[in-house]
Amino acid sequence: MNLSPAELTAAIQTAQGVVAPLAPTGVDLAAELDAVQNIIIHYESGGNPLAVNMEDRNAKACMPSCGLMQIVKTTWDAHKQPGYDQDATDPVSNIICGLVYIYARYGSTANVPGVKAVRAGGSYVGY
Repeated sequence: MNLSPAELTAAIQTAQGVVAPLAPTGVDLAAELDAVQNIIIHYESGGNPLAVNMEDRNAKACMPSCGLMQIVKTTWDAHKQPGYDQDATDPVSNIICGLVYIYARYGSTANVPGVKAVRAGGSYVGY
């Protein structure tokens, strides 16, 4: 069940309001959200908020990735935000958690290996 473009845009806009104060100084939030929608979500889940990856190394370690941005339980537990912490497959909660994780690990979506690869004309690499 993929989200429609309008539903995905609405989820991203809601997430934007929560993530804006958490974003590192100088990060272009519009560019961040564009990368989330058009690269990360596109390649990680295809826009399906209920997607579960049972094939990768996380699944083999009994921690399958889930949701739009394919969040594993340890990432969810460490980076979920108050008020958006009940369901890792909720589109808004998943996007918020994913961005908070990306900021903690990479500083911005521009530094995510898959985003860099796609923007350079290469193949997506999971994060």
